[in-house]
Amino acid sequence: MRKLILVICLVILTYHAIILTTVRWHADDLADAAVVQQSSVLALISTYWQSWTGRVGYALLAGILKTIPEPLAGIPLILMLALWAGACWALAQERGLVVLVATLSAAPLLEESLYWQAGALVYSLPLALFVVALVTVKRGYHASIPLLLVLFIATLSDTMQVIQIVALGTLWLLFPAYRRVFAGMLIAAVIGLVIVQLAPGNALRKAHFPPPDLGLSLSYAARATGTVLAGALRRAPLALVLVGVAGLLWGERAVTVLDKRRALIVLLGIIAVNFAGMLAFYYATSGPMNARSEIIPLFVTLAGLCYVMPILLPRRWHVAVHKVALGPT
Repeated sequence: MRKLILVICLVILTYHAIILTTVRWHADDLADAAVVQQSSVLALISTYWQSWTGRVGYALLAGILKTIPEPLAGIPLILMLALWAGACWALAQERGLVVLVATLSAAPLLEESLYWQAGALVYSLPLALFVVALVTVKRGYHASIPLLLVLFIATLSDTMQVIQIVALGTLWLLFPAYRRVFAGMLIAAVIGLVIVQLAPGNALRKAHFPPPDLGLSLSYAARATGTVLAGALRRAPLALVLVGVAGLLWGERAVTVLDKRRALIVLLGIIAVNFAGMLAFYYATSGPMNARSEIIPLFVTLAGLCYVMPILLPRRWHVAVHKVALGPT
């Protein structure tokens, strides 16, 4: 079963990589390329900072990528997907790969969150780098590395900069042994958010949307918190079943009250991640979260569910899944 799941994951990831070879510049890519070709990467960063957003990390990478010929536009995205997959494996092995594949199978509008260079920098790359940051924590690398990574992530994506703060808060509660590192990462994530919000271009951008309404934003977030997972269940139920199976096969079963408490923390964290993402998006745009942004809360949600599945489900479920997967022992 382990080999079969690995083969399935690798086939699906290869499928996405093949599609990425066909990527060409589109929409924002063309505008970014025009600025870079007529001036420089620094000019693109300045343009975004002064007239649209403080996401200087996105502007930097978008500018650098526009120096690569358009026929090769998909190569950096293939490398990003490989980095994402490798980090998922390093963090949680089979469970990590299954969560990634399930996310790509269930996320809506991959053509704008993965198969589009500008979209991938905003929606997929932040997730890949966040997993890399967690791997550096797990392996005990110097604390400055994950701090710099989450700081950079905040300058890539408005959606991720909010969600990673909630996710890091959950991890701080979940893993006492790493609290010092996660506290530093939290501070770095908040600093990144502040840097982005200080950009003068934010005021010009907000002029394109109705004035923010906190009451309506809270109401929308409360009603929409479960829509990302519900949509994923509707689009790719088998992918989510595979997440559950992976959790039961390779996760740690609850043996103490502390394990149950950790499961509760994760479930509350999942709710908080989805609520915060919806709230931030509606407050900024006075509209619901667009489909391409859903890949961010979906990945975090599936990772959390995979972690808690073996803790929440009774022992007979573990026995049944292991008998089917491995045969009677």
